[in-house]
Amino acid sequence: MIVALAEAVGLALAAKGFAIPVRFGPDRLARSAHESAIVVDYDRASGDTFAPVQGAVRNPRHTAVRGMGARAMIWARSGLPGAREQDHVRACDQIVDAFYCAVNAWMAQHSRVATFTVGQAGYLPSGPESGGEWEAWPGVVYQFRWSVPRGVIDRDYVGAALPEGTITSTSGSVQIRRNADDIPEIVEIP
Repeated sequence: MIVALAEAVGLALAAKGFAIPVRFGPDRLARSAHESAIVVDYDRASGDTFAPVQGAVRNPRHTAVRGMGARAMIWARSGLPGAREQDHVRACDQIVDAFYCAVNAWMAQHSRVATFTVGQAGYLPSGPESGGEWEAWPGVVYQFRWSVPRGVIDRDYVGAALPEGTITSTSGSVQIRRNADDIPEIVEIP
C-alpha cells in the first residue's frame, strides 16, 4: 500500500511540474550532492497500530483497522548558485506543501479518509547538531511521519501458491551391504 502511495505521489508531483523523484525506500544508495528526492517507506520506528472498526453496522469479516506507519524523507536543495540555508528551506517548503496535498488526495481516494493527520513533521537538524548524519548534505532534510489506515479483512489467501507438481514415475536403485566388508547388493526400486 505504501509503495502504491509513493508511485501515485510521484506522478501527481510530476504533473504539477515538480522535478523531484519520489522513491520507495529505505534509500540504501549514497545521496548525490545535487539530487533532491523524496523517499517514502514504512515507518519501522513507529510501527503499526490496530483499532476496532467504527460504525453502526458491523461487517463480520472486517475485524479491525490497521494504521500502517509511513514515513517520508524530503531531501531538498535549492538550485540557486551559492544557495544559503534559507534558500534550501524556501525550496523545501514548496515541496512539503505539494507532497502533503498529493498524499491527502491519495488518502481520500484510497483510504476513504477526509484528511490525514501527520504524527510528526519537521526539519531534521543539520551540521554538527545532527551527529554527523546529514552533515554532508548541502540542502535540508524534512521528515513526515503519519499513519495510513487499512481495513483488516478475514479472508482466504489471495496470491501465487507454492509450485506444485505431479510425480509421474520414479525409478532407481539402492546399494545395500549386510556387513561392512560385503560387496554391495543392488536392489532395484520399481
